Amino acid sequence: MAELLLAVDPGREKTGVALTKIKGTQATPLLLRVLPTASLQEDLAKLAASLEEMKELSALVLGDGTNHKAVAAVLAALWPALPLHMVEEEHSTEEARQLYFEMRPPEGWRKLLPKGLLVPDEPLDAYAALVLARRFAAKKTGS
Repeated sequence: MAELLLAVDPGREKTGVALTKIKGTQATPLLLRVLPTASLQEDLAKLAASLEEMKELSALVLGDGTNHKAVAAVLAALWPALPLHMVEEEHSTEEARQLYFEMRPPEGWRKLLPKGLLVPDEPLDAYAALVLARRFAAKKTGS
């Protein structure tokens, strides 16, 4: 059975959020957003109120990097009954970059360029949150 979780990549200025459906080792994104960290609690509360899926959350996943303690407090205030799992963030930005280009392959002349020369069209924080969700799913299943 699939479970819904909210994965969060914390940062000083902006925070990546990925609402994901986890089934086995698969983490399917339902929502990817980058939110200002300064208004994170308000923005997450608005998202929770507007998305029916957020009522079915079974867990929270948080990266252990920059600003994680402050973001953990925000998550605990919004969802005090949900378990909060810390996940190692090391190299998540590099994985997020790869994931971005897997999910949004270059088109036109850009597909002729090596991926190392391409620049993503948006911040990668939400994709980093999805990477954290995938790491959590793999760890949970022992893969």
